[in-house]
Amino acid sequence: MHKADKKGNVINPTSIIALIILSAVVWCFYSGLFVYGNLQTGSKANNYFKNLAVSFKHGRLDIDRSKLETIQDLVIYNGKYYLCWPPVPAIVYMAFTTDSKDTPDNLIAASFGTLNAILITVFLFLFSKRYMLKFRQAEILFLAVFWTFGTVHFYMSMIGSVWFIAQIMAQTFLLVSILFMLSGTSPASLLLSSLFYSAAVYTRNDLVFSAFFLAAIYMKNRGKKWKKYAVKDTLMFALPFICFSALNMAYNAARFDGRIFDNGLDYHNMDPYLRQNFDEHGYMSVFYIPYNFYTEIIKPIPVISKFPFFLFSDKGFGFLWASPLFFLVIPAAYYFWAGAKCILTKKAKVKGPLNRDDITIMTGAAISWAGTAITIFMIMNNGWAQFASRYSLDFQLMVLVFILFLLKIWRNWYFYSAALVLLFISIYIQYYGVKYFV
Repeated sequence: MHKADKKGNVINPTSIIALIILSAVVWCFYSGLFVYGNLQTGSKANNYFKNLAVSFKHGRLDIDRSKLETIQDLVIYNGKYYLCWPPVPAIVYMAFTTDSKDTPDNLIAASFGTLNAILITVFLFLFSKRYMLKFRQAEILFLAVFWTFGTVHFYMSMIGSVWFIAQIMAQTFLLVSILFMLSGTSPASLLLSSLFYSAAVYTRNDLVFSAFFLAAIYMKNRGKKWKKYAVKDTLMFALPFICFSALNMAYNAARFDGRIFDNGLDYHNMDPYLRQNFDEHGYMSVFYIPYNFYTEIIKPIPVISKFPFFLFSDKGFGFLWASPLFFLVIPAAYYFWAGAKCILTKKAKVKGPLNRDDITIMTGAAISWAGTAITIFMIMNNGWAQFASRYSLDFQLMVLVFILFLLKIWRNWYFYSAALVLLFISIYIQYYGVKYFV
């Protein structure tokens, strides 16, 4: 079926051909060509990153009100209009903007989404190689197809609005950061990993917790002597992040009278749907956790007897039901906990199919997942308006990592058959999510 090196990693030329074909297919879907029969080249009035990009080119931090068709979710302070979101996407958009021409925001989103499909495929290959998972070519393709068509990444990659493109770009930066960390512990690898990690954090702040996953990869790369190099390497990794943080604080101070941690949410022109919660509990509060946990994780998809056999709601439903293949995280978590208990009780040998290195990587993923998720659950808005759970995209990569280790344990006809069914259902739900929401 495939050629492999001595470690069981796919290396034949058909892997490259398969990646090219996958990328082309993903582009044709994300760009609208296969879904609507033509390229979606529209410019989105509510993609304020392009407006800020133009302002940056002219040395301004506010955006030109005269060129705005809508001011929803903007910050209004001292008669000027600002963005409350981190500014990295606007810096990226400087490459696409001119003063007089609108940008094809949907195509830009599709391009970053397609790039993510390539990056996730490369990640799967390198991850398998690094941790001896010995994925077959078909398994890598299966998981890449799931990520690109069976999760909310599908529909979000087709929308160039400010809310969606930020999440898609953040995944791009995060995946590149992880790839550099997987490549080794040289100064160049650490600096580049940190550079893209910092870009991810200052695109989506909750991704700061991804540092735990990167740290776990680093520890495995260094081996038993990781403590010997930890201080020097940590300082090396911290340097770009410190620079990004300093620049972001200066950005806030210049906009809001010297307040370095003020991103303008107190002056946010939010939808009335959110105003009452904000006035009573603020932007972030533990008050929101129960509702957001329910709607973003476990709320079932409303099933009906009429095609397409489920209802749509802009308030969303649990990501597990939107992408049922993610239910495989439950048995993966069982094996993880069985191994983690052995380490916590300081037993000499980890019992079960996972080894100590596996548990280390999964622990990093679990902490990153938990930190990101809890932060998201504390936000006053669960992602509305949306299909399924768009905020969960920020931690779905960490959920996928758990499932990767399950493939080390379950490899039989029954498992593959069940996984194929779950993949089909995931793609079916997401495809009709595209038809509904985009």
